[in-house]
Amino acid sequence: MIRLKPSVLAPFFMLMMLYGCDGNVAEDKPSVDSANMVNTANVAPSSIDYTSAMQLHQMAGVEINYVAPPPDIYQPTKVPEWAKERDLKSIREHAWRIWGGITERTGQAYPAKSECVAQADLAVWDTWYSEAETFQRETKCEDGQACREFHIPRQTGGTEVLSFNKYSQEFLTWVDQNAFYDESTFIEMNEEMTKNNTPTKDRIIGAIPPDSATMLKPTFWVVKSDEPAMMPYWEGPHLDINGTLNPDRPVVSTWTSFVLFDPTGEADPNKKYPVEILGPNGIEKHMVKPKKVVNAADFYAVPLTQSDVDYIKNGNIFTIGGLAPDQLAPCDLALLVGMHVTTAEFDNWTWQTFWWSPFPEDSNQPTVKPPFTHFNVATAYYFDDAAGNPHIAFNPYLEPPIEGPIFMNPSDHGSHSNCMTCHHAAAYPTPNRSANPGEMLQGAYKATGEITGAEQWFGDRVKTRFMWGMLMEAQMQGKR
Repeated sequence: MIRLKPSVLAPFFMLMMLYGCDGNVAEDKPSVDSANMVNTANVAPSSIDYTSAMQLHQMAGVEINYVAPPPDIYQPTKVPEWAKERDLKSIREHAWRIWGGITERTGQAYPAKSECVAQADLAVWDTWYSEAETFQRETKCEDGQACREFHIPRQTGGTEVLSFNKYSQEFLTWVDQNAFYDESTFIEMNEEMTKNNTPTKDRIIGAIPPDSATMLKPTFWVVKSDEPAMMPYWEGPHLDINGTLNPDRPVVSTWTSFVLFDPTGEADPNKKYPVEILGPNGIEKHMVKPKKVVNAADFYAVPLTQSDVDYIKNGNIFTIGGLAPDQLAPCDLALLVGMHVTTAEFDNWTWQTFWWSPFPEDSNQPTVKPPFTHFNVATAYYFDDAAGNPHIAFNPYLEPPIEGPIFMNPSDHGSHSNCMTCHHAAAYPTPNRSANPGEMLQGAYKATGEITGAEQWFGDRVKTRFMWGMLMEAQMQGKR
């Protein structure tokens, strides 16, 4: 947990991944309503052409124009060759182009000024569709209000971060046209395949999504809008496991490198601050000097609305550490600290994951603008390297908590995994057929190595084109 003011581990651990900055005090200390925040509803005109993409939908009572990214970020004719040749340079460049496209600002102010004086200028990805919209279920927000339905990342069970999924228009249309929001679709498909003695390798949904169908898992950490807070960040470099009290399970609460998030501009950067870090024998109290002072300008920071706070406070999130629900108030900030990004550009789909860093390794990407330059990237367009060793690609904020019985091999670890491998194991129903999201993935995951689709554990199931979220929504909601 990591609050500047003394606090003990709460039965709730709020929003996601933490991050630091560079090592020195930032000379300019803008307040929370600077940089990506705007003080009035008169947001500067966007360069986005709204005529190309768009349906209106709502977020916390605000009408949002759906915005598509530039179409040239998708390269379906080139990606297969890059993957075949394991051309990591071209693959990483492609991942950064995608990141630049989906993080372009749209000029849409959020939330309503009546909610918070400081508003965010929404990024392209943040205008996309929610899980409830994509899978046609009622929102779980309080009193029918629109809110961000923050939840613990479902692949991890308990963890220190919160997230939700977002989907592009092409993905939503694919789901809608094929009724992939309805468990009956998968039941009937599976029964038909069994009746026809369909070979295991061919037990896969036949509908192929457009190349530009895109799924996202943005992940957040929440801070008070008016109080400094110490925040841990992944030390690296890249995915090297350093700066943790538990290298075998390097979850956020074990990290030992911190930045100081200071919305006041008044905190002393040379002072040591109290932090609590999870060690092998429990919580340890330390005094730590932050590696850097950061503020809202270093993050994509979105104010929480009253409906967001109500949703969280009414028992929708339980975990440990960070801010407890009763500490939250409208206009506190959700800081984007990580995101999985998946596109359907080739048969195996592309997998890239981004995480916030105070010292980003590739900050000079021409298509990426601050604060999104504060991210590192790992990619998975292939299972193994040229020597046959597992290719490792995970998000430090999302995968390290995954271990034990959720894997087919309980000795596997999320901090030694590959996004592509894990998602290629997705099939309906999950092995235990549970409708409970807290347990339905037990025994379902594979950490590394090639998956051909002919494995025996696919025998009485239907592969869902790598989409865990889609099959989970159907299995949770049941027949319509």
